[in-house]
Amino acid sequence: MATSDRITVVVVLKTGRQFEHQIIKDPEPELLKFINEILGEFNRQNKGTLTLPSPYGIYNMNDISCILFPDLVADRDIFPLGFHPSKIEE
Repeated sequence: MATSDRITVVVVLKTGRQFEHQIIKDPEPELLKFINEILGEFNRQNKGTLTLPSPYGIYNMNDISCILFPDLVADRDIFPLGFHPSKIEE
């Protein structure tokens, strides 16, 4: 499969270590759904697990400092730039 069919996802742990994964480029709605699920987990108090392929990785969301998508350009309103406060669960 050509590299243009994949995008890079970089997971940065709180320890500072970085891990790079290649995922198949889904149609835009599916990719946006994936990113929104990640944003939702960052806002939850009891965070879940993130699994990524190529190389296969399993991450505890509590250990992740940030997730980078260097191949994506935030040129739409769907990716709002700015500060987004965490939602407080009661």
